[in-house]
Amino acid sequence: MIRVLHVIGSLELGGSQAIVMNIYRNIDRSKIQFDFIVDNSKDLSLKEEIERLGGKIYKLPNFKFFNIIAVKKAWKSFFENHKEYRILHTHVRSYASIFIPIAKKYGLYCISHSHSTSNGKGPSAFLKAILQYPLRYQADYFFGCSRESGVWLFGKKVVKGSNFRVLNNSIDAKLFRFNPTIRNQIRNELNIQNDYVYIHVGRYHEAKNHIFLLHLFKEISKEKNNVKLMLIGDGPLKEQIKNCISDLNIKGKVIELGARQDVYNYMQAADCFLFPSKWEGFGIVAIEAQASGLKCICNTSIPKTVKITDECKFISVEDLNSWKIEALKEPNNRMDTYNMVIDSGYDIFDTVNWISNFYMEKWH
Repeated sequence: MIRVLHVIGSLELGGSQAIVMNIYRNIDRSKIQFDFIVDNSKDLSLKEEIERLGGKIYKLPNFKFFNIIAVKKAWKSFFENHKEYRILHTHVRSYASIFIPIAKKYGLYCISHSHSTSNGKGPSAFLKAILQYPLRYQADYFFGCSRESGVWLFGKKVVKGSNFRVLNNSIDAKLFRFNPTIRNQIRNELNIQNDYVYIHVGRYHEAKNHIFLLHLFKEISKEKNNVKLMLIGDGPLKEQIKNCISDLNIKGKVIELGARQDVYNYMQAADCFLFPSKWEGFGIVAIEAQASGLKCICNTSIPKTVKITDECKFISVEDLNSWKIEALKEPNNRMDTYNMVIDSGYDIFDTVNWISNFYMEKWH
């Protein structure tokens, strides 16, 4: 059996975790197993599922710049004691340039996978940019969730080369296919039977632009009665977002559901998906929303490759009024978009087939 070592930072319910777990759930685990290295063990939402699927989880030190010697020592010790791995697939970029050379000394093929197009702002972002630059010369193979994310992390030369691949952030399209029964069930549970429901899925993080989202919803609620906003996610800005909800006096209209693994059920219950992220490597939740037949409104920063239906619109967050106008337009009848997802190449089974063959080729 092939055991692939994924370096993923944490086991929270985030975007990179979503694509890795979508692949892991659907891959033939009698032939290929995933194990995980994390450096943040505060959020272990996925721990139980990984262990149930047969995966192992290892905790290594969180890189803090000043502890570089200890980090290198820990990685060397890990590979000394784990000779069973030949493939390292890292979704961490900030300090991957430190452990990839160590992994290669121990004979591992190294894949660097880009899931973003920004480090944010400030001193930390600047230091990350310096640290991640060497990756384009160190990794054996380069994956991006979009060409944009690949160019951002690895540069145009790598993206044009034969060792780069856009690995679609794919989903299990069957799970998200519109189901009126589930829609009615969730709407009854939440007591939103007569409401027009907006939904946003994303970590409570600067990138997701929740403050814009809440101000937008405030404006929508002035124009439209019986509206609700469902928020699915958790993260470091939780208190700030709660305070903003309170300050805008929309608490009774916002439903906070926390981080959830059954997002597909709540997509069914919604009417419109709002996606104002400041930056995204790709934006898998936009695919999930369209797979559920939802109208989607996205910031112009989102890669246009997420568009698979005519109900997906792009508007700059610099123009709040245009967002409001578009959000107030009720969509056409809910579509069954299952075949559109399949035809666009975002069904998980295409991705699983490709990456299974890739792993097996490198193993042998």
